Amino acid sequence: MKLINEAFPYPILSPDVTNNSDYKDSAFQCNFEEFNNIEKDGTEYLQIKCNFLCSEKNIVNCIENNNAQYGLHIKSTATGFNKLFTMIDDDGTFLVPIDSLYNRIEITPLIICTKNISNFSSTDFNDEYLIDDNGQKKLPEYNLKVGDIIAFDDVHTKHIHYERLSMESLLVAQKDEEAPPFIYSIDTNTNYYLVIKMGSKIFEIFNNPEKQDYILSGIIKDCILVALYEYMNNKDDIIEKRWAHLIIEKLEESKIDLNDLKDDIDEINKLAQSISSKYGIERLEDMKK
Repeated sequence: MKLINEAFPYPILSPDVTNNSDYKDSAFQCNFEEFNNIEKDGTEYLQIKCNFLCSEKNIVNCIENNNAQYGLHIKSTATGFNKLFTMIDDDGTFLVPIDSLYNRIEITPLIICTKNISNFSSTDFNDEYLIDDNGQKKLPEYNLKVGDIIAFDDVHTKHIHYERLSMESLLVAQKDEEAPPFIYSIDTNTNYYLVIKMGSKIFEIFNNPEKQDYILSGIIKDCILVALYEYMNNKDDIIEKRWAHLIIEKLEESKIDLNDLKDDIDEINKLAQSISSKYGIERLEDMKK
């Protein structure tokens, strides 16, 4: 199966209609409705509910004639899982064994040929594909093979973890004898934890159950703020760190484009407050060391 970032020798339907699209007025999109963990026959699965929208009539005809199918290409780099799931219906459910997935997974919606298709063409091809036939512009025809991708949507990213990632499992507090007494810093260099390095006095307050609540919410917010900063400036590396899941899940839910916030520290701070509020009521006894 050809990858979507490779060049195709034929027009391919994409999610957006622009002047550079292979099709002039048609598009293909996938709407993800639900992601759930379910158990079936003793095996745990990631259940993906979605529906496909294709506005190009010739491609829809190929699907209706069992010459092509809708599909999800699912890839988990951490486990090496790389598989295509297909279906004929434009609305349905896919089940993926959960133990095949870990950390970041990429889900690419596709329409793929399941049989060889001869002389495929469309009146919606971009004019750049028209060929000259003795001075007349003519629509090209393509012979497609089993496994050829004829449509794709944008990659959807999801993060999967077997263990419950709580605040206390992602942050660690340590006493730093060299730090000023009431100052703390946040170390992002480890893969598993954000390490809060505390001066002696603030560490003492943090470990006092009667006083901890006075500083806890501020510390959590600062950790989220630093995590956001690191994520915005080095996303590809940070996204693989375990502690990054402090923010990733919330960002996916909010659909916020961090590029819009890069120059607005006040908005970044508000986002950090919004994310930290999810954790603010948790007790962090396990962080104390």
